[in-house]
Amino acid sequence: AAAGLRFFEDLNVVVIEEDAFGLVLVSPDDPKLWGPFRTPDQNVLVALCGRVAFAEKTWQAAASMPGDGGLACKAIYDLYQSGGVAALEGLNGNFALVVYDRSAGVCHLLTDRCGMSLAYHRTPIEQALVFCSHPDVLASVVGEAGNLDLSSLAGFLTTGHLTFPYTYFHNLRG
Repeated sequence: AAAGLRFFEDLNVVVIEEDAFGLVLVSPDDPKLWGPFRTPDQNVLVALCGRVAFAEKTWQAAASMPGDGGLACKAIYDLYQSGGVAALEGLNGNFALVVYDRSAGVCHLLTDRCGMSLAYHRTPIEQALVFCSHPDVLASVVGEAGNLDLSSLAGFLTTGHLTFPYTYFHNLRG
């Protein structure tokens, strides 16, 4: 997945391996602002793909938080710590977000409210969960690259778009 998502040599690639999952983040952005954050006790991981908007005081508060990681993910962690996952539902921006809370035994995947950043997955969902921001890379990783959805392709050729949640691949959905 890391090789498939690295479209240019100057992109930052972060591979995170947990007991419960693996995560690949690829970004052209400054990791000091947009990189992942892990709490000093290692119990919570926050990883962001895209951008979120915060007020200046939120950025300043994040800068004073202990631990290594991007300011945006620190600010997201602060929201999560104070109000749980419900506090993240009002975030503005274009993003996909992972919050892994080891102590609570949960992993949250959130996308922006406007649906600008999608997370694609393989169906049926009973198989191993694999999500990706790029359906072509996901198809390659899970062995679906040759399993094209001809109805979706025909629909795209006639209308110029796909109908959500379908992709060009039979077993991949947004």
